[in-house]
Amino acid sequence: MITAETSLTDVAGAVAATLRTLDYDPVVVGGSAATINAPEAYRSDDIDIVILGGIDESREGKRELIAAMKSLGFRLQNAMWFHSSNRYTVEFVPSPVAIANDILSDFAIADTPFGPVRVLHAVDAVCDRLNKYVAYKDPDSLEAAITVARSCKVDLSKVEAFALRHAVGVFADPFLRAYRRFHQALVPQERSVSEHSFTTTLRLWFAADPDEATVNDVQTRIREMLDSERSQIAGLDGVDVGGDITIHGDVASVVLRLRATREGPFVEKLGIAIDSIAYIRSRIQNFPELLDVLEDDAPPIVSTGA
Repeated sequence: MITAETSLTDVAGAVAATLRTLDYDPVVVGGSAATINAPEAYRSDDIDIVILGGIDESREGKRELIAAMKSLGFRLQNAMWFHSSNRYTVEFVPSPVAIANDILSDFAIADTPFGPVRVLHAVDAVCDRLNKYVAYKDPDSLEAAITVARSCKVDLSKVEAFALRHAVGVFADPFLRAYRRFHQALVPQERSVSEHSFTTTLRLWFAADPDEATVNDVQTRIREMLDSERSQIAGLDGVDVGGDITIHGDVASVVLRLRATREGPFVEKLGIAIDSIAYIRSRIQNFPELLDVLEDDAPPIVSTGA
């Protein structure tokens, strides 16, 4: 029986046990998964449940679900289930279990007096909160990711891999910034002294078909701009443009290299490199010979030295 004192984990267990009598396969996700993994570190008032394979949307299926939830003391209001005496609400989230573009199929088990309940692993709960922070700019979600990771001693390399995997296109900068803040909060003293080099191609669209001399002149002016605006290109030890030139009609490609030897985690250096590339691109778009600097959304190529 669910009472006012029943914990979120136990309420989830009671709901899961009742759903299994209807042959449903429930998994606790979202902020409630963070709470189940680290109840002393993070508290949610909502229980988000995915029924794998979805809910039976037939009239009979809906009737059975409503009856089952009412038997536990819940009532349905605006797609949310409220309990008559307990403060925790329940919401059914569409299947499958997903964090950003990752579909999950492996889950942890939490034991409750009502039986076991499947829930996101702690590392997945952290990635889920980090993803919510990126998507909604929700500071509470970032704090949840930090506190759960600290409480459960989550493998940070897996969280970093998640962030890097999703740091593409328009989400490149938000994910990298989010992970930097997350990492710095957890490991403020950790430092890496490896040298990292970042290489990208600047595809310059000229107003008229250029020759090699014209492209070399633009390269020289880019170097002069880099030298004069070094303070705006923060956090890197070396930035240069040069090397082989490729010309196809009115588009010329030149190589931009950035180097970082200073201390700091790799993902922080990568974020600084991406910020610097964006700044450089925005500045050279003003060159009178150019119509644009073409964007291909490709991340910089990374190499590491001792």
